[in-house]
Amino acid sequence: MQNISSYRDLIVWKKAVGLAIETYHLTDQFPKEEVYGLISQMRRAAVSVPSNIAEGSIRGSKRDFCHFLRIASGSVAELETQVEVTIFSPHILTASMSFLVVSFGLT
Repeated sequence: MQNISSYRDLIVWKKAVGLAIETYHLTDQFPKEEVYGLISQMRRAAVSVPSNIAEGSIRGSKRDFCHFLRIASGSVAELETQVEVTIFSPHILTASMSFLVVSFGLT
């Protein structure tokens, strides 16, 4: 078993960073009128996931870590909802969103 010395060693944190990066790449393709709408919301939710995992892991207690994992989980649910909205929005590239759904198991 691998020794965890930092949140950077956590597989879940690494995957969450990947999710955030992919969300940024995909939302770059959205129509510019979504800059202050879905783009902003999706990016904030995606970045919140690894941020909360990192913060919780350095708090020092299992209770705090679990609390921040729940917050991260809430951000995943928020992003899932936003992905659902984009899938049913005809002006947004659904092929790109399908990749996000399949790659990260959203919705």
